[in-house]
Amino acid sequence: MEKVNVQLGAAHQGSEATLSRAEDFKEKGNDALKAFKFPLAVEMYTTAISLIPTAIYYSNRAAAHIKMESYGLALEDASESIKIDPSYIKAYYRRASANLPLGHLKDALRDYRTVVKMKPTSAEAKSKMKLCEQLIRQAAFAEAIQSERHRPLSETIDVSAMVVDSSYDGPHLPETPPSTEFITDVLDHFKRGKLLHRKYVLQILLSMKSMLQALPSLLRIPLGSDAQAHITVCGDTHGEVKHKYDDVVMNLFSEVFNWLPLAACIESKVLVVHGGLFHQDNVTLADIEKIDRNREPPESGTLLVRSHEVKDEGYLVEHDEKCITVFSAPNYCDQMGNKGAYIRFYRDLKPRFTQFTAVVCHYFL
Repeated sequence: MEKVNVQLGAAHQGSEATLSRAEDFKEKGNDALKAFKFPLAVEMYTTAISLIPTAIYYSNRAAAHIKMESYGLALEDASESIKIDPSYIKAYYRRASANLPLGHLKDALRDYRTVVKMKPTSAEAKSKMKLCEQLIRQAAFAEAIQSERHRPLSETIDVSAMVVDSSYDGPHLPETPPSTEFITDVLDHFKRGKLLHRKYVLQILLSMKSMLQALPSLLRIPLGSDAQAHITVCGDTHGEVKHKYDDVVMNLFSEVFNWLPLAACIESKVLVVHGGLFHQDNVTLADIEKIDRNREPPESGTLLVRSHEVKDEGYLVEHDEKCITVFSAPNYCDQMGNKGAYIRFYRDLKPRFTQFTAVVCHYFL
């Protein structure tokens, strides 16, 4: 193995041949990043790091992790980049860019201020710094007015007092359970780029909350004796709720989703988890059933939330076919180019995969 002399605080040095190979992999990583092939970019930067672990390579890999929304990994890489070269400005910017979506506002603000100090002409860094300052003020204000006896949003909404204005030309939610005809009308309404009335959206969400509250944290699903019985598993939910409606609807969505079961167990043999795998061994189904799930997923503690992973083919089977990752959002963020997929389990419990590609979205205004 080639020996590389490392000087603390400086970029690691190696032979010219090793440096050249590392640079080649870095350039391949850059090309992959520009082409939105983020997993490939991570792979190329990782190879470059294995040859010569420099601040630039770690920072570039952090950028790829940010694109994949793997913010924890991005934090580690950006911090390592700063450790190698404390003067490398991009590493501070990328660490801040990873902290911001995680809600680590003070940490993000500190790094954005460092970037502005190092490069006062950076308009983008100044804009992000001001955004952090604004969010911190908003959080402090919200905390100041927050009552310890604050009621859930769902208890403050009175849908019976809401009026559907006469200008609304979409389907009306019936008093009785909706028919398939109503569902067809709603889909047709959406395809024409229109929205369901806000009152009906809130009614549906409140009904969803009632149903989810009745479910246990661990949902046990028997498929019965019917040979055709099956369950479909999808791995991602996303939309433009806040864009279409308002903060009230978005916050009610969040409240409802807090009641989603944490896991489902099919025929006592297949475990389907909503958040990811556990950070410790020997976790039992009984342990899952004891968890109070009415909360936002924590970053650490009883639950481990694994960042959702985009898969080029929509799914990936690993670990001797004992672990499956499924991702149902095709062309994620309108730029990844990935397929979406879902799984169906029948009585034999063998997964059947269905892949699909993205279609033009009619829902943006």
